[in-house]
Amino acid sequence: MTVLTCLTSGHDLAYLAVAVGVCAIGSFLVTELLHHVRSSSGIKRVNWILISGITGGCVIWTVHYAAMVGFDVPLAHSYDPFVTVESLFVAIVATTAAAALMGFETDSLLVEAGGGLMGLGMCATHATAMRSYVVQADVEWNRPTVAIAIALAVLFGVIFANRLSRPLTRWCRYGAMGAFFVAVLTMHFTWMTAMTLTPDPAAFVPVGVVSDAVITMCVLSLVSLLLVSGWAFYMIDAKSNEEAEARFRHLEQHDALTGLANRTWLVERLDQTIEGRSESGKRLAVLYFDLRRFRSINDVHGHAAGDEVLRKVARRLAGSCDGGFIARVGGDEFVAVLDHFGSIEDVTAFAKAIAEQIGRPILWNRHRFDIGTSIGVALYPFDGRTSDTLMSKASLAMRRARSDVDHDVVYYDTKRDEAIRSRSAIAIDLRRAIDHDEFEIYYQPQNDVRSRRLVGFEALLRWNHPKLGRIMPGDFIPVAEAYGMIPELGEVVLRRACLEAARWPTRFKVAVNVAPDQLSKPNLPQIVADALRVSGLDAGRLELEITETGIVHDQERALDAVRRLKEMGVGLAMDDYGTGSSSLSTLRNFPFTKIKIDKSFVTDVVENPQSAAIVRSTVILARSLRIPVLAEGVESEGAMKFLRRIGCTEVQGFLFSRPVSAEDALGMTA
Repeated sequence: MTVLTCLTSGHDLAYLAVAVGVCAIGSFLVTELLHHVRSSSGIKRVNWILISGITGGCVIWTVHYAAMVGFDVPLAHSYDPFVTVESLFVAIVATTAAAALMGFETDSLLVEAGGGLMGLGMCATHATAMRSYVVQADVEWNRPTVAIAIALAVLFGVIFANRLSRPLTRWCRYGAMGAFFVAVLTMHFTWMTAMTLTPDPAAFVPVGVVSDAVITMCVLSLVSLLLVSGWAFYMIDAKSNEEAEARFRHLEQHDALTGLANRTWLVERLDQTIEGRSESGKRLAVLYFDLRRFRSINDVHGHAAGDEVLRKVARRLAGSCDGGFIARVGGDEFVAVLDHFGSIEDVTAFAKAIAEQIGRPILWNRHRFDIGTSIGVALYPFDGRTSDTLMSKASLAMRRARSDVDHDVVYYDTKRDEAIRSRSAIAIDLRRAIDHDEFEIYYQPQNDVRSRRLVGFEALLRWNHPKLGRIMPGDFIPVAEAYGMIPELGEVVLRRACLEAARWPTRFKVAVNVAPDQLSKPNLPQIVADALRVSGLDAGRLELEITETGIVHDQERALDAVRRLKEMGVGLAMDDYGTGSSSLSTLRNFPFTKIKIDKSFVTDVVENPQSAAIVRSTVILARSLRIPVLAEGVESEGAMKFLRRIGCTEVQGFLFSRPVSAEDALGMTA
C-alpha cells in the first residue's frame, strides 16, 4: 500500500472519519491542556501535567484503534486484550513524560526534546498496538518506511512543542494544534503502508482475543469519556479563570475597605459618560468631598475607628446616590458624579443630600463621632471636558470649601481656585528647586550708626526659577510654610551663609533668620554646629535672628534650643521687635545679644510721633539691659540722624545699599 491507497481503499471511510475527528478534537484539547501546564505552577502544574498526559495518551490510542477497526482486510483477525491495554498504558506514560518535560522547562532545548519524546511515544503506542493485532496472515514490515514514520512523528512533535512553548504570535497555538494532528495521522498511516500481509490459511486466531465489535465499543466508550472529561476539565478551568479574572477586575476597580469603586473605575466610567455627552451636549456634575474631623478620629481612637467611619459613610453614600455614581479616591476623599440633572439647584440638592448623610452621628464602641464634609463641584462642559480636568477643578473647589465656614458646597470659581492651583504648582517647583539647588543668597549690609562703617550682613534667600526667573521670598516663603519646607530652606541658607561668610575678614558678622518651624526642631543646635564645623566660621561671627512668634509657639523647647546655641557662642537677635504681644517677658527670659526694631516703625520715624516714641523707648530699654539695637528699613538721612541721636547702635536699609550678591559682598569686605 501507499499512503494514498491506505487512506482511500485500505480503510472504511466511516471509521477513518471517526479517527480524523477524534484526532482533531484531541489535538485541540491536548494543546489547551499543555498551555495550562506552562501557565501554572506548583501542585497545580503537576495536576495539569497528569491530565494532559492521560488525555494525550487516550487521543493517540483512540485514533489508532478507530483506524484499525476500519482497516479493510478480508482475513480473520482480532486483538489481544492484554497487549491492547498495554498499548494504552504506553501511550499515557510516554505522553505524560513528554508533557512534564515541556511543562517544567522554559528556555532550553529540552522543550523541543519533550516534543520529540511525544512523537516517539506515538510510535511506541503504534508498535505496541500492532502487536495486539492478531490476523490470519504473515506480517512483514518495510523498515525504511517505518523509519520515515518515526521521523515524521518526531519532527512534527518537535514543531508542536516549539510553537506551543515559544509563540511568536497568537496564531502559534493553532500551529501547535495542527502539528500534533499531523504527527498522529502521518505516523499512523505511513507506518501502515510499511505492512505487508501474506494470507496463511494454516494460521489461526487464538482463543481469548477481542473482536472488532468489542474494540469498537471500547473505542467509542473511551472517546466519549475522553472528550467529556477533557472538555469538562477545560471548561472548569476556563470558568475558574473567568471568575478569577472577574474577581481581580473587581478588586482592581474597587476599594477593599469600603467596597466603593476606586479612582481607576471612576476615571473609566467618567470618561465613558463624558464621551456619551460630547454629541448630546448634556451636562454632568463632579462632586469632590472629604470628611471633616476624620484625622482627629484616627489620631485619638486609632485606625480601627477610622476604618469603621469610612465603612459606615460608604454604606450611606451607596444608598443615597440616585442618578449618579460614587467612588473613594483616597484616604477620606470621595468623588460623586451626577449625570442627570435639570438645573444647578438639583446639583446643590444632591450635594446637600450627601452632606446630610455624612453629617449623621456615627457610633463606635460607645463613642459618638460627629463629622461633616466639604464639597467642591465642577460642571461639564463649563469647567472642563475631560475627567482629569473636572476632578482637578472639583478638588480645588473642595479645598476652598474647607476654609468656608458658611458653605459646605462650593462651585468651582476660576479666579479664586486658580490661586490655589498656582500655590500648588509653586510648591511642586519649590520641591524641585531644593533638590536641584536653584537658590542664591543675597546679603543686606549692616552698618554702624556713628561711623557708618560696614559691620556685617543679613543673609536673604532668592530663588532663581528656570522659567519664571528670580522669585522673591514674599512669593514663595508662605508656600514653603504651608507645605512644611521651611526647615529645609532654612538649613540651605544657614550652611551656605556660613561658607560664604568664612571668606570675609573676621570683623564682619553674618545674620541668618531662623523660622518658627526651625526653632521647634530639636536638632537645630546640631545643624548649626555642623554648618560652623564644615565652613570653619567662628561661632561668634554667626548671629541667628529669632522672631517672638517662634518662641511663643513652643516656649520650653525654644528656650532649650536658645540656651544651647548661646553656649556654642552664637549670637542671638530678637527679630521684628515691637510686632509681638509679650516682648518684655521674652527679653527677660531669653538671652538675646541684640534687638532688631521692625522696619514698620523705622520707615516713618521722622513723620510719625508714635513710631518715634516706640523706637526711642526700645533703645532706652535695650541700653538698660546692655543689649545693642539694630534698626531695619533705614532709607533716609532724617531717620539716620534720629537713630544716631537716641543712641541706636546699628542700622540696615536702602540708604546704604540694597541686598547684594555673594561676590559683591566679598568685594565690600575687602
